[in-house]
Amino acid sequence: MVVKRACKLYLEGCGIRTLTKPLGDKMKRAMRRLERKNKIIAENEAATGEYFERIVRKPGTPKTRIRERGPRDLYDIPPREVLHVALRLAEEKNLKIRSDEHYRAVIEFYKQKLLTEKSRQAIRSVLVLYEKSRLRLN
Repeated sequence: MVVKRACKLYLEGCGIRTLTKPLGDKMKRAMRRLERKNKIIAENEAATGEYFERIVRKPGTPKTRIRERGPRDLYDIPPREVLHVALRLAEEKNLKIRSDEHYRAVIEFYKQKLLTEKSRQAIRSVLVLYEKSRLRLN
């Protein structure tokens, strides 16, 4: 799960609608404390310096678990999960990677109806990281 989404879900459960900077700072400190205590693992799959873009999971759980999109936006899906889906669909359907047909297959997998520029960019950024060897399947 993306750190920012985890924080937002937690705050929503507390009745708070907006992740403000002061709340974000507190949430970041809390997440880092959980990391130090080995309660969570936070990985920088997107290869950015932004803490809220890291992916968190419990220790002992698989790095990737393919799930339905549900209420998540494509940017809320961990890059490694999108990569697994994109590469599998390209192979199964004999699609050229980064073609419109390929992007459409990925968004159809996630039950999204339209291929928007935002969704295309989300998928493209994951594939570019993979091509540059900055994101691996495992």
